[in-house]
Amino acid sequence: VDANNPCTGEGNWMESENDNGGTPGVKNSVAKGNADESLPNILRVGLVNNNTLGITFTETLDSAIVTNPNFYLVNNGVGNPVSAKAEQFGFTRVLLQFAQPFQDGIIYTIKVNGISDCAGNPIGMYDTARFAVPDTMNREDLVINEILFNPRTAGVDYLEIYNRSQKIFDVSKIVIEERDVVETSKILEASDTLTEPQLMFPGEYLVFTSNRQNILKEYHVKNLQWLMESRKFPNYPDNEGIAVVKLYNGITIDSLYYSDSWQYALIDDVNGVALERIDFNKPTNDHSNWHSAASDVGFGTPTSLNSQFYSTGIDEDAITIEPEVFTPDNDGIKDFTLIQYRFEEAGYQASIRIFDAVGREIKYLVRAELLGAEGEFQWDGTDNDNQKARTGIYTVFVEIFNLQGKVKRFKKNVVLGARLD
Repeated sequence: VDANNPCTGEGNWMESENDNGGTPGVKNSVAKGNADESLPNILRVGLVNNNTLGITFTETLDSAIVTNPNFYLVNNGVGNPVSAKAEQFGFTRVLLQFAQPFQDGIIYTIKVNGISDCAGNPIGMYDTARFAVPDTMNREDLVINEILFNPRTAGVDYLEIYNRSQKIFDVSKIVIEERDVVETSKILEASDTLTEPQLMFPGEYLVFTSNRQNILKEYHVKNLQWLMESRKFPNYPDNEGIAVVKLYNGITIDSLYYSDSWQYALIDDVNGVALERIDFNKPTNDHSNWHSAASDVGFGTPTSLNSQFYSTGIDEDAITIEPEVFTPDNDGIKDFTLIQYRFEEAGYQASIRIFDAVGREIKYLVRAELLGAEGEFQWDGTDNDNQKARTGIYTVFVEIFNLQGKVKRFKKNVVLGARLD
């Protein structure tokens, strides 16, 4: 893209836009300015051995200064490393060797200061990271938490795991498999292991896929450092399959039989809709413990809390209006109101209509939309014709229902006001 920018790496390359597919011998079709203004941050850390720590950064580093041991400091009395060595391929990773081995049962923090990337940008806000000597992993310490097996056209599958234990693991030796649904011991496809140590702390998520950039494009990824790319990742069947998480030595950590019949029946097109686990502690293969991801989160929550996480009952406080009086005059103060919901049971759809004081519908805000466990919808004071509604008292009518026949209706009042000059 920019021949004067040698620092950005992957971010400085694009598919050719030329009708012939390429531009050999002439100016690139995608050529334009593409200055590197991104700050380098710590992406991940992990122990290579008992006294060597590897740090991976988000940017190509300035190789002339990153080898200064004084730029790295570990707490708990460890101090600076005795040496720092940048791995030459890409210059995004540094190996730090310390005088003494790290101890079991201690969570360490490393602070990075003074380094910059190839373009001279200083270290960003993510300049610290935790690490520890990893624990031994046992069955169901980690559980399968979300799976996308029927991606959109040109999309890719992903599988998410969750650490429900109180231990810290190095998950770089995990293998993701696809098994035959008839001959369940038969391995159809298997991922390769990660090339770098990857620590996973209690309560963290990790997502495996064959194409990281595709998932970043299709879904909101809250924690970039927990999205892993494996070139040999399985391509799961769209109708049913078996996903297995195991260690490289053959020990199975968790396995899931899934079916497309587990998707929410009222979704017209399930392509691109992930299945989410509802409860970490219920059995993995209990089909009632799985539900389609909510539409209001983009039908998938890779690297973050599932939209369908909670699992019990509804009360009158499930729907709230905030603020109850709003003035949509674009002055930056209470210009809209939020219709907020919080449920403890997965699988509800909602319709939201707004009526004036004499019972006339003035806004059909939401039409049978699949909801997550919690979220909100915004009303900006406009009617169905996108005109500003008159000042006055309005009734927000919310109706929710699910496939089991549960229906609940809520009526909440809201005041559309006007600021007095």
